[in-house]
Amino acid sequence: IMKNFSESQRASLLALLGTDHSITTTVTDLKESRTPVAFLFVGQSNMVGNHNSSNDIAHAPLAEQFKQDDTVVKVQKNLDHTGGGTDGFGFALGFIREYMANNPNNRVIAIPAAEGGTGFDANDWNKGDPSYNHAVDQANDFFTANPTVTFGGIIWHQGESDVNAGLSQSAYETALDAMIGDMRTDITVATSTTPFVVGELSDQLVNTEEQVKGQRIE
Repeated sequence: IMKNFSESQRASLLALLGTDHSITTTVTDLKESRTPVAFLFVGQSNMVGNHNSSNDIAHAPLAEQFKQDDTVVKVQKNLDHTGGGTDGFGFALGFIREYMANNPNNRVIAIPAAEGGTGFDANDWNKGDPSYNHAVDQANDFFTANPTVTFGGIIWHQGESDVNAGLSQSAYETALDAMIGDMRTDITVATSTTPFVVGELSDQLVNTEEQVKGQRIE
């Protein structure tokens, strides 16, 4: 799991995620020549987000999303996450924008499946839990309908709920590692090396050194 990227490291990661895609079949626009690459966006409200700058959103006008009603549409004002979309974006917007800038021959299809207030401690994201099951089902439904689209990886932004619940660093790490392995197994197009990208929480969300340590996975 890679975190705390420098600018050069982030660019290298995004470039790596964009290599070796030879698929030419598109999803919604048969005249579109860029290779579609789908990412699963999961976590809690940090991923759902509420950033609604129209200027920033305009930087990712060519991305698409697989909505909860199983349709693929252009991304406009938000992503249609499991718990309902807000009028803005979270971590996904920055990732989509940078990925497309570093991979101009690809286009992003987001599979949004985050839900606010969820965590491991509350039995949402462990294998068999409701949020976990829905995210895996959304990914599998998308790739069943679009078998030629490349799976770029899983993008995760979560932790505030578990920090607030007092989940220890070791317990969180164990739960996260298990979920990564389970998703790589349960998502039909995933492999043991499918990229899993973690967004870090801001230190402003915690008020003790121990809590800061608890939200970080080395």
